[in-house]
Parts: sequence; structure tokens; C-alpha cells
Amino acid sequence: AVAAIESGYMQRETAKSAYERQKRLEEGRDLIVGVNCFLGEHELEVTTTRLVAHPYDPDRRDEAEKHQIESLHAVKKQRENGEVERRLKELEAAARKEEENLIPYFLGCVKAYVTVQEMCDVLRGVFGEYRPVAI
Repeated sequence: AVAAIESGYMQRETAKSAYERQKRLEEGRDLIVGVNCFLGEHELEVTTTRLVAHPYDPDRRDEAEKHQIESLHAVKKQRENGEVERRLKELEAAARKEEENLIPYFLGCVKAYVTVQEMCDVLRGVFGEYRPVAI
């Protein structure tokens, strides 16, 4: 799988599949209601009423973000940081073993209140970061 990604095969196949799907839609071989069939005079007029305030109200979003950051700082302050470091080292060692199942290590990290970012940083250190190959 890694070789397929690195060679650009996965991206080429995805692009090819998307192109073929779009071509089938444009030729009418694939149908999507409201996109390439059942358009025009037979459409129904539908109205909606918003019963709940928009969930992404900027003021509420900023308040929620502030609350999450405060909660994160509190968790990091109260957790056992020695245990966090131990769990991250175990995760790193396991990630370096090609056939190792990482799920038990992720669960151990979660129980020690290791953040997703901290786990991802460890994995990035072991595996690197994916950079797509131009197709």
C-alpha cells in the first residue's frame, strides 16, 4: 500500500475514477435527481423554517473555542505527566515495529489523558508526514 501511495498510483486512480464518474453524469448514464434529471418545471417549491439558531454563530464558536482551550490546559495540568511520557514512548516503540497492533497503545495513551496531537506528533516522528506526489 505504501508503494502504491508513493508512486502516485492511488492519486491517479482516484482522479481517473472521478473523471469517469463525471463523464457518466454528463452523458446521462448515471443519474442524480436535481443534478442531471428531474430538473425544471416539475420541481416542488420547498420552504424550511430554522428552529434552532445557527450552530456556527461566530460569538458562540469563539466562546466554545476558549472553553475547550481552558479545559485542555486543565487536563494537562492535572494529569500524571510521567505516565504520559511513558505511554508516548511505548507508542513510539510499538510504531517502529512493522507488525505491531497500535490500538492497545492508543487506548493506554487515552487512559493517561494523552492528547490526539501528542499521539500524532509521535507517529509523525516515526512515519513522517505524507506529501502527495503530483500526477
